Amino acid sequence: MLRKLYTTLSILVLFVFFVTTSAYSQYNWTSAGLEGGIIKSLFVRADGVVYAGTQRGVYISVDFGTTWTKGTGNISQYGINAVIVVGNMVFAAADNGGFYVSYDNGYNFSLLNSGYNINTLCKLDQFIYAGLGSSMVNSGIIFSSNYGVNWSQTNLPGTTVVNDIVTDDVGLYAATNDGVYLAYHPGSSWIKYDSGIPAGTKVFSLKKAGSLLLASTDKGVYRSNDNGGTWNAVNNGLTTGLPFIAVTIQGTNAYTCQFGKGVYKSSNYGDAWVQVYSGLNDFMIYKFAVYNAYLYAASAGGGMYVTVDNGVSWFPKNSGLNVHTVNALHFVGNVMYAGTQGGGVYRSLNLGANWSPRNELLGNTIVYSFADAGNFIYAGTYGGIFRNNGSGVWEAMNNGLTDSIVFALNYNGANLFAGTQSGGIYRSSNFGSLWTKLSGIILNDTVYALANIGSTVFASTKQNGFVKSTDQGNTWQTINNGFTYNPLSLSLAVKGNDLYSGVFYGSPNRGIFKTSDLGNSWNWISNPVSDASYFVHTYLNNIFASYYNFAGGVIRVTTNEGANWSLITPLQPQWGDNCDVKCIKVFADYVYAGTSGKSLWRIPVSSVVSVRSISENIPDKFKLFQNYPNPFNGGTKIKFDVQKSESGSQNLEVTLKIYDALGREVETLVNERLQPGTYETTFDGSGLNSGVYFYRMVVNGQTVNFGETRKMLLLK
Repeated sequence: MLRKLYTTLSILVLFVFFVTTSAYSQYNWTSAGLEGGIIKSLFVRADGVVYAGTQRGVYISVDFGTTWTKGTGNISQYGINAVIVVGNMVFAAADNGGFYVSYDNGYNFSLLNSGYNINTLCKLDQFIYAGLGSSMVNSGIIFSSNYGVNWSQTNLPGTTVVNDIVTDDVGLYAATNDGVYLAYHPGSSWIKYDSGIPAGTKVFSLKKAGSLLLASTDKGVYRSNDNGGTWNAVNNGLTTGLPFIAVTIQGTNAYTCQFGKGVYKSSNYGDAWVQVYSGLNDFMIYKFAVYNAYLYAASAGGGMYVTVDNGVSWFPKNSGLNVHTVNALHFVGNVMYAGTQGGGVYRSLNLGANWSPRNELLGNTIVYSFADAGNFIYAGTYGGIFRNNGSGVWEAMNNGLTDSIVFALNYNGANLFAGTQSGGIYRSSNFGSLWTKLSGIILNDTVYALANIGSTVFASTKQNGFVKSTDQGNTWQTINNGFTYNPLSLSLAVKGNDLYSGVFYGSPNRGIFKTSDLGNSWNWISNPVSDASYFVHTYLNNIFASYYNFAGGVIRVTTNEGANWSLITPLQPQWGDNCDVKCIKVFADYVYAGTSGKSLWRIPVSSVVSVRSISENIPDKFKLFQNYPNPFNGGTKIKFDVQKSESGSQNLEVTLKIYDALGREVETLVNERLQPGTYETTFDGSGLNSGVYFYRMVVNGQTVNFGETRKMLLLK
């Protein structure tokens, strides 16, 4: 009896293991090739090995930036503010307050201690110095004499933020939000050392060569020829007004980067500056590093750039470096667009195999949203709205737009609408040439998402929850019936006459909500999952939703309006842990997921849904096509047309089943309500014997009763 029970339990365990493993193994997400991203810190070792602290961990290059390898450990989920190499140890300061160490050249990290918001690191003699970023607690500069195990506070006066530290035989120089300070060894006594720099100047970066010091500040670039004793402004050729973030010296050349304006070069240590940007697609440079003829520039979105000809030409070096935050995805014909956080717009002509930046005249590289209107593509950015006719060159369309941070765009066939961070909603009736600020309850509200069903426009807002307008935005009304208090939603999606929303928080539940009556009532369809939802996307009868989850970016899909949901990402997805999915889109053969700090990923749509749409044209009749290839070995594709029914119904019940030569049902490929269009599904016969099989399509509706059968041949 016990043996029988043991055998039964063993079979059950094996069955559960098989089902669980199979369920996850079919969801194999792969990188969609969008390389680059935000690099926050940079260090080059004496032998030329480069360390890049990104918004998602540390990356290492041993071939001058040509290829990159990511360091492992739980450091990989955090932004890296500073990185430094001491002997065979690599230290990294993360934005979670953690201080990490690697004893194998940066490939594996472990937590050493925590509790300090470190901005910058440097080494002098036996000490490691750390400049802190908090202006409230644990401020100033700390130092360690035992490789970061314990720290002591220096007496840097005040509670100023420390942005950079450089050292030489004189001592330590600190670039702070309150000017420049100097300390003699070991940094226990600090003096203000910035005569000539205006009081209150924020100094972001320092570079020293002999007795020469250069400082990049929020008021321009300053130079000292006497070890920092006196300073003078050296801004000939520079336009002040925007801060200068970084500065470096390479031989007889000096380089600086202005916020959003790119790199400037001086051949005389600052007496005159000229802009050098050929090949540089990101004009926001956080850090410089020099190794012999190599000048590295770490950018705020475009990844790593390198020049070996004194800045004449720059080249992106991002192979293996996938740390973009992808806020939005958009498709026009066969062209894909990705809007990123700091890298601007990227375009792909081959389903994501290759990407190229398309930022010509794009005024801001933080892109939140896209929309089509007329023959134009519109981008909502941190710096307003830009329009592109497909040529790659953007033009600003901000006349009348007083809030330049645009989170959402929508075109309802008559007007273009823009949802902003603090200005509410704007409307344009002439394709963006002039914008009008709309009044009513949405005035000066934060608008996260826009959508339309016909002429009715919907918005998700911060103060009012869901609102709608039935008169092109002239008046607005709240539509929060079903919620105890106003929900916060970051996304809206339309399927037919239904509107779906991903609710980040609300009552009684979070997750996915649906309205079928233009917002008069909402129903929760996330059962049994009540996690906060970031994004919702509809495709045919499928609803995709991303959820906030500390274990990783979670995506679920339902084919039956939320009655059942399938997890299509493992709890530890390929892109890593603690990573939010910002957007989801289905295009051609793939489901794409844009992530926070882990770039873009994709999975074949056939592994997630049973059928996909391949044409927007409405067929004039029902048709079942011959499978291709035929004969086939393993997999084959089946295409079919669904026409509009005479009753006007937009959704028809379609089934497509496989039968063997004896008429026995083998598999149901399609069993969905589909709108008119052309569709394709895939049949996998790898587990069947060779022979003749039949596939039959049946369509049922009020006035429709269509059936067609075709034959196919499986050969192995």
